[in-house]
Amino acid sequence: AMALAYRGIPGILVEKRDRLGGLVNDFYSVYPNGQKSSEFLENQIREIKKHPNIELFLRAEILKVQGKAGSRNIRLRINGYIEDISVGAIIVSTGSAELKPLTKWGYDGRITLTCLELEGLLLRDQIKAKSVAILMCGFMDQFGCSRICCLSSIKNAILIKVRYPETEVHLIFREILTQYQRDLKKARSLGINLIRDTPEQLHNIQVGEIIVLDQLTGAEQTVPYDLLVIASPLIPHEGSKTIAGLLKIKTEISTPPQLQSNL
Repeated sequence: AMALAYRGIPGILVEKRDRLGGLVNDFYSVYPNGQKSSEFLENQIREIKKHPNIELFLRAEILKVQGKAGSRNIRLRINGYIEDISVGAIIVSTGSAELKPLTKWGYDGRITLTCLELEGLLLRDQIKAKSVAILMCGFMDQFGCSRICCLSSIKNAILIKVRYPETEVHLIFREILTQYQRDLKKARSLGINLIRDTPEQLHNIQVGEIIVLDQLTGAEQTVPYDLLVIASPLIPHEGSKTIAGLLKIKTEISTPPQLQSNL
């Protein structure tokens, strides 16, 4: 919306919640500059609200879409009221939700939790663990590469090590996207333990430790943890199917991106 507004193209921003930002509201910081998410969103929202080319609707729901490309009529429900708007084009950005591993790896949301739940602990400054293990690529066989796990895992590993230097941090992964090689080198320089495990051997997760076969050394490693973080993929938001139906959009799975084979 901001990019179009600065080019003189007016736009209407429709948000289902009472606040812009989606999942970013739950992040501690944003990549790559490490800015606090709250500061980042505050600046973005301020610019959106004051820009004359942007009309913002919060607590808004799309009820009906009619017309054809270049001329669309949309019926909205906004705070209980009905409003009809006309637009030339629709940009779909329905957001995502984190997939929680409810039946895997002993997930309990406390000792074993997701990257997004870890962000919540960072927000509240509640990291008390002496050893944190971050397990990546756990859903690769089911979904392929999610594109988000490398970013969130390496970013949070570095954050923990910088904020809590006495805490041991272990990154357990199968592959790393090539664009995060510099971040991986930084993680290693901070003393973060990097373990490239093998897909042929299932993770042996026990209370307080995880046993993995390190591909680089060929030896088993026993990784202790007080906190086990599962890098979960993002899945379509629960309202995505409704929007796709209204707009007659097909959904599909894209090809996984290029992976880095070695460090």
